[in-house]
Amino acid sequence: MYVIKYFMTMEDVGIYQASYKIYNTLKSFSVTGLITIFTPIIMIYKTQNETHKIKNIFLNRLLPQISFFTMIIITLIILSSDIAFLMIYGSEFKNSVIPFKILIASLNISMFRAIYTGLI
Repeated sequence: MYVIKYFMTMEDVGIYQASYKIYNTLKSFSVTGLITIFTPIIMIYKTQNETHKIKNIFLNRLLPQISFFTMIIITLIILSSDIAFLMIYGSEFKNSVIPFKILIASLNISMFRAIYTGLI
């Protein structure tokens, strides 16, 4: 944010800030949800020495499914972000859509991190 504030005008900072805030909100809900759901289940398997279930259930089955559904959701968000930004912020922030699309494309990586957090 400091680099952006240094090299850009306050209007540019506001445009980027709008997209960054919405991205962080979506990311925090999705990543926190996955960590909250999967970490206790993984800990139960580890304490019961059933690590083979972790590999079979989480890595082989759930990780590809979560990745697939996350990409579908990300695609829908990217396609609807033009209309959503217009409805939420108005036409003044139409330039926030492109940075938001770039940021939201990285959400799938955050989902992988959330799943692997419980394993580590």
